[in-house]
Amino acid sequence: MLNIKIVVILMKNNEILENKILIVGGYGSVGSVVSESLSQLFLDKLIIAGPNFNRAKKHANQLGSNVIPLAFDVNDKAQFDETLYGVSLVIMCIDQSDTKFVEACLLRGIHYVDISASYKFLSQVELLSQLAIENKSSVVLSVGLAPGVTNLLSSLCKIKDPTVEQIDIFIMLGSGERHGNAAYKWAFNDLNDKYLISNGESDILVSTFEDGKETEIFGLDDSRVFYPSNFSDQHVLPRTLGIKSVNTRLCFDSKALTLLFVAMKKIGLHRLLAFQWIQRFLIKFMSIVRIGDENFLIKVSAKSNNLKNSYPEYILTGSNEASITGQVTVKVAHEILRGSVGHGIFHIEQVFEPSKFINNLDVVVYEKECC
Repeated sequence: MLNIKIVVILMKNNEILENKILIVGGYGSVGSVVSESLSQLFLDKLIIAGPNFNRAKKHANQLGSNVIPLAFDVNDKAQFDETLYGVSLVIMCIDQSDTKFVEACLLRGIHYVDISASYKFLSQVELLSQLAIENKSSVVLSVGLAPGVTNLLSSLCKIKDPTVEQIDIFIMLGSGERHGNAAYKWAFNDLNDKYLISNGESDILVSTFEDGKETEIFGLDDSRVFYPSNFSDQHVLPRTLGIKSVNTRLCFDSKALTLLFVAMKKIGLHRLLAFQWIQRFLIKFMSIVRIGDENFLIKVSAKSNNLKNSYPEYILTGSNEASITGQVTVKVAHEILRGSVGHGIFHIEQVFEPSKFINNLDVVVYEKECC
């Protein structure tokens, strides 16, 4: 039903989209969800690109003979002109070290969506806002589960209670899910990370997977300990929602895996993860051995300094993080193609009404009042 509605909205003078949709990393765990969904509407408009042409070609052939596979290195500026010719929307599903490719998109008036969770990168993209406005490009960042859904749940808290001054985000990921290599590398690099967040009065230095915080988990018989993790939402939300302090913490559904990460940090073994060969070994190991399941949970709790009896709290549950990230990405892409997103650079909570957006995802949301 949703696809029929979108087709009608996008049609104009009996024509749908004229230019191409480029999905960089369109054959990965998230990219494949995005490309499969968009192929239902834009079968002859899709380009599946990435450094591994064989994977791009295999996935393109699975989607249909009109889908174009392309070998593309996002770090090679010499490929930009040919790759971006005739493209109206880029969906980026791989990590980047700089914004050269984003700038190339904006200079050509191409719309852009990115699923990156790295605030270091996203903060660099934010600086290109004027370039996006001048060239009439729509850019949406913080697209996915975290950041993304976490941003929208935080926005719900702020809508429910405008006096909210602090938000705690708890993320429990399913360790049995088959993640892409980029997701594993992000987790390994996160274990070595230190970052600054605001406590409402000043910035404090936080080290990942230290100083855990215990919280009750809806639907489970026991509580879990969550540890600081450098998700970008806690850096973005204080500015976009006007909240003094946001803290994001992480654990896995497998207590053993969570404790392994904590132990590695405590005894210094996390430093070994800086070596690429060790990362490759662990990625291969984790792709073979299933420790937990694919279910995830997000809990977002709000607080205020005002004397009140209760504050809003939202719990969201679902299965397969990559699938939900893909669903979020597709919905954002549809709205950009409809022309309902303005020109400039935005995070997801700045563009979409949170409850309506989340209700279209394959998740379950519970609203509570917390003391």
